[in-house]
Amino acid sequence: MGRHIRVLVIPSDGYEFHMIHIRTVSLEKDAPNSELGHHPDFHRYWGPEGWERRIATPMKVEGSTLPSLNGKYYLFRTLADAHLELNKHVGDHCFGDAFVVKVFDDGMDGQG
Repeated sequence: MGRHIRVLVIPSDGYEFHMIHIRTVSLEKDAPNSELGHHPDFHRYWGPEGWERRIATPMKVEGSTLPSLNGKYYLFRTLADAHLELNKHVGDHCFGDAFVVKVFDDGMDGQG
């Protein structure tokens, strides 16, 4: 069963970043990014091809002047260029909207 988490949206059209709540889905063991367990469901934003060509890139923030920003994050993006425009904020090899999720000890977004 999925749950809702908070996600930062990096819009492909160049508009301002914003936060949304999105449902997660469980992944099959052999699916891309299955090590994450619950994965944000980006079907609505990317379509089936975008979902199949998704990439989750881990990132770490340390030493921020805002300590609450420190931690582990994932940047989610897709390489599906057939029907999605190049993301104006992220650039090369990122099509459609991109998303950033913070990971806590009890899972993404701290929602255990």
